Amino acid sequence: MHRFTFRTAALTLAAVLLAALPAAAQVIPAGDDRWVTPADGTTYFTFPAGDVESLCGAPASFGWDRTVKLTGVPDPGEDWDTVVTRLADADVSSGYAVVPIQVTRLYFSSITEHRTPCGEINWRVKSIDNQPVTEMAIYNESGRGGTFKATISVRVVFAATDASGATLGYLYYTRDLPDTTGVPWSFDGNGTFRPGIDENDDCTQVLRDKIATLPAGHGYFIENLIAQGKCTRKE
Repeated sequence: MHRFTFRTAALTLAAVLLAALPAAAQVIPAGDDRWVTPADGTTYFTFPAGDVESLCGAPASFGWDRTVKLTGVPDPGEDWDTVVTRLADADVSSGYAVVPIQVTRLYFSSITEHRTPCGEINWRVKSIDNQPVTEMAIYNESGRGGTFKATISVRVVFAATDASGATLGYLYYTRDLPDTTGVPWSFDGNGTFRPGIDENDDCTQVLRDKIATLPAGHGYFIENLIAQGKCTRKE
């Protein structure tokens, strides 16, 4: 009886001590989240009236298609064209962390020549210096994953060239992309952070759900994980 009582007391004490210990740290290190922009027409930009016309001195007009469809221009040997960098480590062991983020690379081009009052234009779109720093909120909902919300702001320059390759001029814009719905993330078996992939290794439905919430033209901030073969395709 004494031995049983002692053993029970020892187990109880061990349970109390374990409960008092802090949870094992689950840290998402600072690093890059890379994105692929497919040439499927879902990424586009509509110029305000008069902006393109200013490149050649034409009067502002609404009588032409001011929307240009864009695709990503990856680094040589890579498939990604846009990088959002997490600027600090995120310890999510308590269930929640906020880290600063910044767009550190963005490079697009027009899919086809754009017919404008200044003639047919090819566009190149690049991020510029002094990008805004915003925040990424990461929610650890199961210990293996959860959702994150990233409010993104990016400053870009549109470079216009004509059919001969001559530069017509430059237009500058800032786009703010608030995220109110969140995107799933998970740790893989090695503890690596996987944005856009849920705990079931599925990203197809993740992409569909997220794109459905985005204003037109903002789809390029969703990583094309299927094209990269980084997750299981599930219908």
